[in-house]
Amino acid sequence: MSETSCEVGPTTHNASLFKEGRQAYHGSCHCGALKYSVEIDFLTNKSVRCNCSFCTKIRIWEVLVKPEFFKLLEGQDSYTTYKFGEKAHSHYHCKHCGIRCHGFSIIPDMGGDFIAISINTLDDLTDEQMSSLIVQPLDGRNNNWFEVPKFHNHL
Repeated sequence: MSETSCEVGPTTHNASLFKEGRQAYHGSCHCGALKYSVEIDFLTNKSVRCNCSFCTKIRIWEVLVKPEFFKLLEGQDSYTTYKFGEKAHSHYHCKHCGIRCHGFSIIPDMGGDFIAISINTLDDLTDEQMSSLIVQPLDGRNNNWFEVPKFHNHL
């Protein structure tokens, strides 16, 4: 079982594209004002797409990691935070280009605190690696994190 408790089964269609254990990756927003590093084990952490109102509108594709594996390198003054509903999730966007690089959430059912890294902001992943990732749909709309939503192909 990985660091977050919602991942089950294979995480990639081609495990040979990834090394075992957490690996260091770097990411950034479109304009480069926000830069971060993160350690991710893609062999144990499945990528996710959520169907809540926010995630659906911006088509979020994420991987979840514990906060101790994330570090903002540049841009502390260049991001803005968006919260909605119960204010349980913080979504961090670059105030210059608008790209959402990551978010922070506390969901006890999913293992507590986590950083949700936007896969498409990871600069070190190749197209082949991204294409091999298996996506786990999450039913965030109903706070039912362990069930695949009935309709999810659009996510």
